[in-house]
Amino acid sequence: MKKHFLFFAVIGLFLLNNSCKKALKNVDDYLPKVSIVSTEIQNDGRVLVTGHIDSKGYSAVEYAGFCCGTNSEPNILSRQMIANIDGSKFTALYENFDVDSTYFFRCWATNDQGYKYGNEISLGQIIAPPVTPACTLPMNKLDDGAGWGTKNYYSVYAPTNSWQYWEFSANPQSGNSLNFKFGSAITTGIYTTENDYNPSSGKVFVYFGQFSLESGTKVYVNTIGADTFDITVCNAPWKFSATTTLTLNTRFQCPL
Repeated sequence: MKKHFLFFAVIGLFLLNNSCKKALKNVDDYLPKVSIVSTEIQNDGRVLVTGHIDSKGYSAVEYAGFCCGTNSEPNILSRQMIANIDGSKFTALYENFDVDSTYFFRCWATNDQGYKYGNEISLGQIIAPPVTPACTLPMNKLDDGAGWGTKNYYSVYAPTNSWQYWEFSANPQSGNSLNFKFGSAITTGIYTTENDYNPSSGKVFVYFGQFSLESGTKVYVNTIGADTFDITVCNAPWKFSATTTLTLNTRFQCPL
């Protein structure tokens, strides 16, 4: 008798609990509702996208995130970013943009009923805020401090990606070419020279002939177009001999 009573009591509680969940009027009401609050270009050129969970729908939100593309209404798998949810807020950082393209950011969220998109925001001309060099130099000129005066460049090659390094050469009218090897993708920012042929992220190895710039010099990079950069190096020391240190100044457009 007690077993039967317990069985019917459990069934009764189950029916009572489920009877409290009323059917919703619209199918969309079962799904979460989210919206993009902001898209902010960071100092390093990445974009911080912030979303908000406006409603969880019929059940708890399992995942929330963003998708991104160069066409309006990107699908959920297009450059998908699954975000960390902090209360009702969720964020993600996007990087690697073509400055000449417009990008569309769209948010989404899922619960056990399915997934639903939120609104969309577009951004064009995604470039980090410009950096200001410590010196003002004429464009496409080089003075290596060796006493030969200012030289013009006759060619500057476009950067090439080799493994995790980005490299290019700037060739003056005479003397050795100036070679740059970056340890991370080139974008607007201030890089620091490192006297190592395999520079780390955020660093750059600058060499010409048998010489190289000493560690600790700042290289200023400003993006001026798709894969086109304005690069300045101010008063950069390099050792001509064990007892002689010279300074290099240059500014050029890459590619020329």
